[in-house]
Amino acid sequence: MAVAIEASRGLVYQAAQLMDNELPRSRIASIAKFHTSQTAKFCTDTAQQIYCGYGLSREYRIAKNKVYAELMFTGECTANVQKILIAEDALGYKMADRHQGKTGLRSMARAS
Repeated sequence: MAVAIEASRGLVYQAAQLMDNELPRSRIASIAKFHTSQTAKFCTDTAQQIYCGYGLSREYRIAKNKVYAELMFTGECTANVQKILIAEDALGYKMADRHQGKTGLRSMARAS
C-alpha cells in the first residue's frame, strides 16, 4: 500500500508542477487521476479486509473512507473515462495535451 500511495503522490506532484509552469498536463493529470482512484480503492478494500467487521462500523473511519474511495472511483471523471483518455493518447488517436491551457484566464487574473 505504501508504494502505491507514494507513486500516486508523485504523479499528483508532477501534474501540479506542470500546471504551475503552464506546460501541457492533461495526459499526466489523467494518469494521476486514474492511479490515485485505483490506489484509494485498493487501500480502503485492504483496510476493510484487515479490520473485518470493524471496517463496516461507522465508529471507525474505514467505512467513511471506503465511501469516498468508491465515489472517487465511480464519481466525477470515472476511472473508465480516464482509461479511454490515456489509451487514445497512447495509441495516437487523440493527443491528450492538445489543449495547452491557453485560455487567457491566468493572464486576466494577473492583470487585475
